[in-house]
Amino acid sequence: MVGNGIRLDTRENATVFQVVAGGRGLLLKDAYGNYATYPIGGKGWLQMYASVLPNFRDFGYFRVQQ
Repeated sequence: MVGNGIRLDTRENATVFQVVAGGRGLLLKDAYGNYATYPIGGKGWLQMYASVLPNFRDFGYFRVQQ
């Protein structure tokens, strides 16, 4: 995690996220209580916010597949 954005990086710079159940799937939560959200306009990296408002974003939901 860089700033409030999520980017691919080396293992040494990794951030540990908690996986929590959400209404439509699983959410990624960081140590500060922020959740992964989709970027505005569908471009860019996931970003971390405590709330989707007033940022006009959607939480990034994930699901587990075999």
